[in-house]
Amino acid sequence: MHASGEGKLPPEPSRLCSNSCRLKSNAIFLQMSAIAYIAHIMNLALMPKMLTYLCRRKHSSPRQQALRLIDHVHHIMLNGTQCRICKKALCALHGIGRGKLAYICEQVATGQHTAKPDQRRRHLNRPHKLSDKWIDFVKQHISSFPAEMSHYSRSKNMHRRYLSSVLSISIMYDEYILFCQQQQIKPVSSYSYRYIFTSHFNLGFGSPRSDTCSLYDNLDKCVNADMHKQRADEAFEVQKHDKKLSAESKLLCITFDLQQTLPLPKLSTSKAFYLRQVWLYNLGVHLTFGSTSSAFFHSWSENEGGRGCAEIGSSVLAFLKNSNCSGKCKHLVAWSHSCAGQNKNLVIVCLWQLLILQGYEIIDHKFLEPGHTFHDSDRDFGHVELSVKL
Repeated sequence: MHASGEGKLPPEPSRLCSNSCRLKSNAIFLQMSAIAYIAHIMNLALMPKMLTYLCRRKHSSPRQQALRLIDHVHHIMLNGTQCRICKKALCALHGIGRGKLAYICEQVATGQHTAKPDQRRRHLNRPHKLSDKWIDFVKQHISSFPAEMSHYSRSKNMHRRYLSSVLSISIMYDEYILFCQQQQIKPVSSYSYRYIFTSHFNLGFGSPRSDTCSLYDNLDKCVNADMHKQRADEAFEVQKHDKKLSAESKLLCITFDLQQTLPLPKLSTSKAFYLRQVWLYNLGVHLTFGSTSSAFFHSWSENEGGRGCAEIGSSVLAFLKNSNCSGKCKHLVAWSHSCAGQNKNLVIVCLWQLLILQGYEIIDHKFLEPGHTFHDSDRDFGHVELSVKL
């Protein structure tokens, strides 16, 4: 087989066999018709059909047939004439090894006319194979854990579901062992449990990474990666400049974002794994003005509201009304990511118009480059998540 991947190429006729061959196989293939024959068989797509003539039984006595001591001679057809060649030349001609030829000879000796199909992985001698009953039982246990769809990336991967962030396959397998002990059923191994989890389900743990840069995740498809990175750097520079002006009390700078949802209650007991948990939403607003640099949080559960533009706008409005810096500056700069369902829509534009009517003179809503949206609110969320883990 050649590295070019174009398949087998015809060998040189002078190299089919050694010069000491008693059948003189090389001399047979020096004819032009023989060379054309080599090129023809090397282009055959279905090699098994060609193998039927590779081995022919040599007539032997009944005693030899009883002992299965059968000799094989090998022939090919050249110009309508049957020519005998040696085993080495036949293997070189067809690009096969002696083991393959010996296997075909054994099948011919048993009376078969064609090669057997591949029987690998088709035998029934699998003493450790899991039965369908055991597989269904494991699948039933995995399905008993509540899973949620992603809010941000469901359009890209609608079949992906996410389990609680406190879970793992090891914890689920420990729960499976206890469940089998209660049902008096022999459990499968941890390897089999993990294999069923990964092959029969499309599940993950925690929330998906929805803030990764899609352009850099598919860098081979991105033709403007350098321009994208340049825009991200420019956005960070503008944000840095705004924070500098806010430290000088020339403008009021805020960043706001919605934190990764948190499950309630946060329990590590086994009973909580199988129950539907309530999601807690937390909107963080980070204020920078003069010597003030503080974080403010607006929290609500999913039974009180969703996480759309109405909830985001109401939280930002409540913050601006109740903050100590309200009315101290007429220029407001707000930074956020460009999620259309939350921050970049007509409802938020109406919010800015309302604030203009209430006393603000200039309101700038600036968006970071998608995939590069790290700001002060993310640092605040890091402290919250650390406190939750403790």
